[in-house]
Amino acid sequence: MIAAGWSGVLSLPRQVYLEDDILHMRPIKELQQLRLDANHKKIDTVQNILLFEQQQPQLEILISMPWDDKQRIELKIHNKDHQWWLIRIEGVEFEVRTSGKTITGIITDEGEVGPELTLHLVIDHSMFEVFVNYQHCITSRVYGLPTVIQASVLASSSAEIQWYKLGNITLEHDDPHLVD
Repeated sequence: MIAAGWSGVLSLPRQVYLEDDILHMRPIKELQQLRLDANHKKIDTVQNILLFEQQQPQLEILISMPWDDKQRIELKIHNKDHQWWLIRIEGVEFEVRTSGKTITGIITDEGEVGPELTLHLVIDHSMFEVFVNYQHCITSRVYGLPTVIQASVLASSSAEIQWYKLGNITLEHDDPHLVD
């Protein structure tokens, strides 16, 4: 299975750490080596914008914005005909919709969301992971993702958005203990 790379893995390799006695998790730093074509956009007012359209369904999106219980953000991954993923965070509630399934949650601990919200989304073909302030993570799989996808954002205040196409992960396996 090594020749197939990480095919079939449901979640990204991640780093788990404690910060202020709260457990956090994030994709491992080594995944940054896969980043291609860095892009950046700053939203200054309430806007619904199309970030990009790309052919490769491997991408990473990072969004950070000031946050309180009155803020709202929506991130949609879609093509022209169908919405594949919707991430909506409003105040302390979050919702993730994936092609027919809905996952909801409440971020309840005071101070857990503010004063800033960070969303970190990674899509690798059918695998989708979204990290909310690196304290919550939702992982899903959707098969049949179109070859051309779009991402759009609706934010209730200013936001910094970065996105990258991601290269493929290949495993170097000189180790005689690893078996195909």
